Amino acid sequence: MRLRALSQFDARPIPGSEGASSPFFSPDGRSLGFFSESKLKRVSVQGGEPVTLCEARMPHGGSWGPDDTIVFADSEGLSLSRVSASGGSKEALPNESEDRAFYPQFLPGGKTVLYSINTQYNPDYGQIVALSLATGERRVVFEGGANPRYSASGHIVFARAAAILAAPFDLSRLEVTGPAVTLVEGIRIEEWGAAQFALSTEGTLVYVSGGPAWIGKLAWVDQQGISKPLAAQAQAYGPVSLSPDGQRLAVPIAGATSDLWIYELARGTFTRLTVEGSNYRPLWTPDGRRIVYYRTSSPNQFQMVWQLADGSDAAEVLITGMRRPNPGSWSPDGKLLAFQDYTRETGFDLWMLPMEGDRQPIPWFKTKFNEWGPVFSRDGKWIAYISDESGQYEVYVRPYPGPGGKRQISTGGGEEVLWSPDGRTLYYREGVKFISVAIQTQPEFRADAPKVMFEGPYLNVPGVSYDVAPDGQHFLMLEENQKQAPTTQLNVVLNWFEELKR
Repeated sequence: MRLRALSQFDARPIPGSEGASSPFFSPDGRSLGFFSESKLKRVSVQGGEPVTLCEARMPHGGSWGPDDTIVFADSEGLSLSRVSASGGSKEALPNESEDRAFYPQFLPGGKTVLYSINTQYNPDYGQIVALSLATGERRVVFEGGANPRYSASGHIVFARAAAILAAPFDLSRLEVTGPAVTLVEGIRIEEWGAAQFALSTEGTLVYVSGGPAWIGKLAWVDQQGISKPLAAQAQAYGPVSLSPDGQRLAVPIAGATSDLWIYELARGTFTRLTVEGSNYRPLWTPDGRRIVYYRTSSPNQFQMVWQLADGSDAAEVLITGMRRPNPGSWSPDGKLLAFQDYTRETGFDLWMLPMEGDRQPIPWFKTKFNEWGPVFSRDGKWIAYISDESGQYEVYVRPYPGPGGKRQISTGGGEEVLWSPDGRTLYYREGVKFISVAIQTQPEFRADAPKVMFEGPYLNVPGVSYDVAPDGQHFLMLEENQKQAPTTQLNVVLNWFEELKR
């Protein structure tokens, strides 16, 4: 992290904050909370040895209250937690709806927390919620927005459609008292509505220009990084899945709900597959006849379902009663489906669903760390997956069904792992880099050193945001609609509260 006084031109690094993300100030301005290595930490603005407060896996924002407690969004919004700013055990806050909660902020007085909830990837359709820490009562105060902040001018300031909006807000009644007005357009917004702006209590606004990061274009990319966009228009696409023959694409498109569509690559046409609920993370069966996916059909009802890809039958429920059953990969013979699910106690774990017999889910790999994205090898004897056991996401491979130890594949972080069609290569993402690793499984397992194929402005949506073509030489990817130049400046508006009052 870096710190810059508005009266100075230069920013200085804060010692001890290397690798930090999502910083936030203490009420007295003397310390910073931040996330690093799957931990919530604090450090003095003058630098020094950071203090680890608690575990924070896949965090999305935090806020430091006047009573010296910190509230933060954990596990990609699946848990809103509270912990003492001195450290200790974290406490999960009530979330009866099970919706994902992001970017909390203490309201004045420290008794209520404001945050946004999302049921899908497009944050423009989120809700702004106030949660009483004393009673656990939750109240929706505004529909359609993300990343809310309370302004001392008496407004809620939030993001929608790559703009900053403000609505008058009665703090005592926790009610919006008038229409929202757009004040600044063209701000940068990242995944789950992470709007790049900040407010001071004295009325200064700081923001980064850009646009919505979740709007992308479908594109073919070869192993040298040469991109060829498809004719399909830019939209809020989710994770993509190519059919086994490479002729069709299953992809969710987020609007007021998230629905699955089938895109025929030769004809350039979309056909809608789902018509109810919010649907995500599609995966073709090995024979190309069906698609399995994750569905939220009503509040607190999460299912994994499948249906024929031509839409000629209704969806059949495969799993219900689990919290977040997301499909990962089929065994080559189609008899097993590897998937991940989430619990508050152990985070994300890896499971198997046998497709024969009673079809009861079986836990396969369950630890106190997060494991997700399981992918069968082409011979069905190995599973590649992601884990944060080292303090950051890395790619590992384990023999299936076991026994045997793990092999770490990535060396500098890794996510979104896939096998090549011939089973001789693993692909994964390391930040903006896309990596290949040559693999040998016979007579024993061996992995070569990782090699960077290319870098690029490709979206990183929850799940696996790319897929490998049957030829193993091309990737179907989500390219940013407008390639963003590196951020080189922060926009500062002094006395911004006067504009709000007007």
